[in-house]
Amino acid sequence: MAYTDNELLKMIRGTEKEMKIALDEMFGDGKLSNEAVRRIVKEFGAQLDSAEDAVQNAYGTFVVYVKKENFMLTGALRGLFVAICMKRWIAYKKSKWGSKSIETTASLEQEQSPDSPDLSLLVMEKQQRIRELLLKSVKPECRKIIWYKTYGIGFDGEPIPESYQQEKWFRQRLEKCRKKVLKFLVLKPAIFNEFKNYAIGGK
Repeated sequence: MAYTDNELLKMIRGTEKEMKIALDEMFGDGKLSNEAVRRIVKEFGAQLDSAEDAVQNAYGTFVVYVKKENFMLTGALRGLFVAICMKRWIAYKKSKWGSKSIETTASLEQEQSPDSPDLSLLVMEKQQRIRELLLKSVKPECRKIIWYKTYGIGFDGEPIPESYQQEKWFRQRLEKCRKKVLKFLVLKPAIFNEFKNYAIGGK
């Protein structure tokens, strides 16, 4: 049975069983995912493995986005997924190299669906992944120090200690904490590239 985009959207927002049927309809044969990989490779000259990683990481973003209360479907649902995959790859590239080219930005603006999500959603998701990384890799003091250095706020809403204003002390502790995160990442090659810049001072 073929479903319209509006029917698929309603099912994704419905019960778990309905959502599974809708996602199987969209992704079960692998054609849409392969198309997204192909577009990323073609448009951005991406390596196949990084394109595939971007697509794998886009499924959750897609579901979260279309379930948002204020989401309105104005284009093709499958086109929206491809656009999210492309933004996923841009976010990966930005986290790895620290910048994005004018060509990449222009290409995305030309190709993305009108429904394409704001990059703020991707930023929020990356912050969550960084939070989970810190919870796994370092003790509470280092979590707070690295998070404060990067975002200027307390970890999980905690108050900022007065000692953070002591520049020399803070700089020394920060360097030790970053080394601990990097030591953890070396043992986790799957996430090393995404987070190594963050661990040494980037976002």
